[in-house]
Amino acid sequence: STAFLFARELYKAVDLPIGVVVSAYGGSPIEYWIDSAHVAEYGLHGYTYPADNCWNSMISPLRGFSFKGVIWYQGEGNAYDPGHYTEYNSALVRMFRDIFGNEELPFIQVGLPSFSETDFSEIRLAQLEIESIGNAWTTVNYDTGNPDDLHPTDKLPVCIRLADMAKEKIYGIDSACTYPAVKSYSFDGSTVTVVFDSDVTLPDEAVTSLSACDADGNPLTVTVTSSASD
Repeated sequence: STAFLFARELYKAVDLPIGVVVSAYGGSPIEYWIDSAHVAEYGLHGYTYPADNCWNSMISPLRGFSFKGVIWYQGEGNAYDPGHYTEYNSALVRMFRDIFGNEELPFIQVGLPSFSETDFSEIRLAQLEIESIGNAWTTVNYDTGNPDDLHPTDKLPVCIRLADMAKEKIYGIDSACTYPAVKSYSFDGSTVTVVFDSDVTLPDEAVTSLSACDADGNPLTVTVTSSASD
């Protein structure tokens, strides 16, 4: 449904037929999708790949096709070892660009939505780092999803953000695809002041999704307030 809804939302803006090829395997780690040649080239630790792994069965057969871009929704399967996700993610993008013969192939990935049973914070940070390699972007979806379901039933917000990113970055259509990022932060006793690079609007109800701890890892009570500044 993610691919279909993305294509539907994109079609509304570009008014062109949108063809989507879906290659998916639930719960798979990113390593399953990278061929052994790129695993070796980038010095990554790879699995012993069976003959029917995700690369051989769902990516390799697509060589020879031409694609406008890649959308990538994955990361949950790497929560057990998030420290290496940045390297794997970069290798994945370069692999797509190599096999499809396009060094500038656009790559848009879904920043993982909220989920209460697993900590995806390090994966989300690693996903944002992909933007450093150029022509690659991550949509932010922490405010979406179902905290009690790894597969949220309402996928439309995620797909709208994917489509908005594609419209602006690939098709040159102005869209609301950016997100506030931390510009700086400072400490004053028990108060932490965080400055964002764009406007942030807090909800009317209390914000409970932020957490903090002291130097020993003990959780602290967090109260969120906002103020306007230049």
